[in-house]
Amino acid sequence: MVTGQWFYRPEEVERKGGGSWQSHDTRELFYSFHRDEVPAEPVMHKCVVHFVPIHKQFPNCKQNRGFIF
Repeated sequence: MVTGQWFYRPEEVERKGGGSWQSHDTRELFYSFHRDEVPAEPVMHKCVVHFVPIHKQFPNCKQNRGFIF
């Protein structure tokens, strides 16, 4: 068993007043405190998620091949 951390895409998260969040970049994720234990066999590989402050620009995908859409 492995523990997985949940992340959500902006369009998957509802706003308090209704509607969903607008994405600024296709790679944008929202952090969640939700974790689950799952069997290790179906897990393809480890994924590293980086925090990019709002005033910083996302790294260019073509120059940084590890940044996935």
